Amino acid sequence: MIVKKILIVLYFLSGFAFATVFCQSPPKVQQVDSIVALLPQMPDTAKLDALRAVLKLVEGLPQERHYTKTFLWEARRQKDIYAEAYALTNLTALYWTQYDTDSVYIFGEEAINFTRKHHIYDYMAYSQRQVIRRHAKDGRAQTALNIAQEAYQEAKTREDNITMGVFLAAIGDIYYDLRQFDEAARYFLESNDMFLLNRDPKSLTILNNYFFATWMFRHLEDWRQSLRYADSMRVEINFLQTLHPTFNFNTYRFYKDFLSAVAYAELAVEAPDSTSLQDLSMQAIRNAEAVYDPQWRDDLLHACVHDMYGAYYFATGNYNKALEHLAKVLDYNRRERIDINILATQRSMARAYYQKGDHRNAFLLQRQIMQQQDSLNKEQFYAQINELRSIYELDRAEMEAQRQKARADRQRLLLTGLAFACLGLIMIVGLIVWNRRKILEKNRRLYHQIKEQDKMAEALQQSILRYETTLAQLPSATPQQPSDDVREKSLIVRLNEYLLADQNFTKTELPVKEIALHLGTNRTTLFNTVKNATGKTLQEYVNVVRMQEARRLLESTNEPIIAIVDLCGFTSRSTFYRLFREFYGVPAAEYRKLSRQ
Repeated sequence: MIVKKILIVLYFLSGFAFATVFCQSPPKVQQVDSIVALLPQMPDTAKLDALRAVLKLVEGLPQERHYTKTFLWEARRQKDIYAEAYALTNLTALYWTQYDTDSVYIFGEEAINFTRKHHIYDYMAYSQRQVIRRHAKDGRAQTALNIAQEAYQEAKTREDNITMGVFLAAIGDIYYDLRQFDEAARYFLESNDMFLLNRDPKSLTILNNYFFATWMFRHLEDWRQSLRYADSMRVEINFLQTLHPTFNFNTYRFYKDFLSAVAYAELAVEAPDSTSLQDLSMQAIRNAEAVYDPQWRDDLLHACVHDMYGAYYFATGNYNKALEHLAKVLDYNRRERIDINILATQRSMARAYYQKGDHRNAFLLQRQIMQQQDSLNKEQFYAQINELRSIYELDRAEMEAQRQKARADRQRLLLTGLAFACLGLIMIVGLIVWNRRKILEKNRRLYHQIKEQDKMAEALQQSILRYETTLAQLPSATPQQPSDDVREKSLIVRLNEYLLADQNFTKTELPVKEIALHLGTNRTTLFNTVKNATGKTLQEYVNVVRMQEARRLLESTNEPIIAIVDLCGFTSRSTFYRLFREFYGVPAAEYRKLSRQ
């Protein structure tokens, strides 16, 4: 009743019928590290053999996928076709056991195409089986069935019994997922007929098929057939042990005795003289316990032990002990959410309660079973209209393929649009960066021009002062009148000195009369002189002085720009920013940065 995890365990054990299945030594990390460290020094002829040894050591460990990919890369580098086929097939199986659906399809299709191209049909068959099983597990049973039947017909045209057997087993998997246990058992046994025609000594598939057939007959409650194929498992185990004496078959022996114990116990319930059957059941339990290693720490195997004892104690009439063990099996099935096994265990418990005389609990359990059975009505409905469902599934698969193609086209268009959008964004960012650099370069040039103009203005002012000093030093007998141009420039110099003295330029209202009196002139002359000498009005010239002082503060102090606005006599920050940019062509903040580079 706990078949799902058992199937995974046995499939993992059987692998692909490769020689690597029969490795006995446990993985050793130190050995792996030693081999990997030597790989770069090895000749090509030895590298693949070394990597095969690594794969044996890491079999079943998380590192197996990594080293299988390494093996695949090395096989491709050396152009070893068979090694590459092995690696691709092994990767497909690894992704299947890890429930990585997308990777199963990707590597599976790649493996199938590669092996078909190179006529390596045994590897091709095992890869196809993984893809078929993945379709079935994903709810695409009809798609899986169509692929399996087509692959079987292809193998039949080649008269390839081995691959025919593989695809018959794959069809058996599909019918098991559909809960059609009689059909599943039939295909597993037909698969064995094919394998027995051309037995592969490396393969565990015959043994697995016997196990699946035994399990299917258990679902069908055909206990005699279940015992028959459990005995076939025993014969096959003994045969394979002679071929591979180093391989550990204890897991298979455990499941064979587990199924036998339950079958003997169930037959004992129905038999008039059940003592011998009970003894056989107990003997099978003892055999299973003899190969059961508690160090496996596997809840699945532990649940199997309780399942055996539950069946045995029910057959012997010890219903309390039977219920005790069945309760533990039920706990496991609930943890693993295996609905069909939950129902089967509850039926066994209800039967035990009824035989015990506890009709109340038997009734409660039966009611729970009926409620849970409602959730399985959909599966029963599909079983009744299986032929109609096959047609529907085929149509749905075609529609799904069309939808996926349309979705892929939309995604491709979306990705193309995003690619162009990203390209456009990169171009815009590039233009912004380029423009920013151009502006920065222009600001640097403007800053240097401003500093050059400052030097020229200072030189001119020094020239005027020297001229005035020279005039003052000339003998009085030969007085010379300065030219109008010199008088104007002299007045401007004195005006500039007045504005800077005591921070007069910061005054909001300029005392024009006071300025003219201080400079020894009148209001009209002052206005005209400033206009003629500078081309600006008196207020505009005062703003020039303020801007010069603002530049000096920006260069020499760490005062915030807002504070400099007040220190220079501006009542509006926006006016200051506008005038500074008009005067110098550079924002105030940028000017401060340039002055400190």
